[in-house]
Amino acid sequence: MKGLMKYLAVGLSVLVMAALLVGCAKPPTMEMDAAKVAMDAAVGAGAGTYAKEGLKSINDAWAAAQDEVKKQEGKLFKNYDNAKAMIAKINADAVALKARPSRRRSRPSRRPRPLRPPPPPPSRRRRPCSPRPPRARAPRPTSTP
Repeated sequence: MKGLMKYLAVGLSVLVMAALLVGCAKPPTMEMDAAKVAMDAAVGAGAGTYAKEGLKSINDAWAAAQDEVKKQEGKLFKNYDNAKAMIAKINADAVALKARPSRRRSRPSRRPRPLRPPPPPPSRRRRPCSPRPPRARAPRPTSTP
């Protein structure tokens, strides 16, 4: 009987320790902060103007991830794996959305003009090696008074 009590006590203590380790899981605050920074960067890059649908889907996913974190905080045995996966997807989508508007802005808004041929080179006059002597001028007629 004493051996059974010993095994029962050891088994119960292992169960309590496992419950404490699982119950002490921390919310993914660092991942949430990184995703929020990526979302803000996408908005700053003009995603609100160029990709409204993508930004709306990211905001909806962000709200769902926050709800998942709050739901897990209310439980005794917390498991944030689903919330971490949602946040990782949000982060990746926000980074992709940030890159998308910059490509759109770099396109020309109208058809480019055709290139003109370069102008012909200026004609080069051959210069003498030594300077020319000054030209003699004819004297001006003077008027006599």
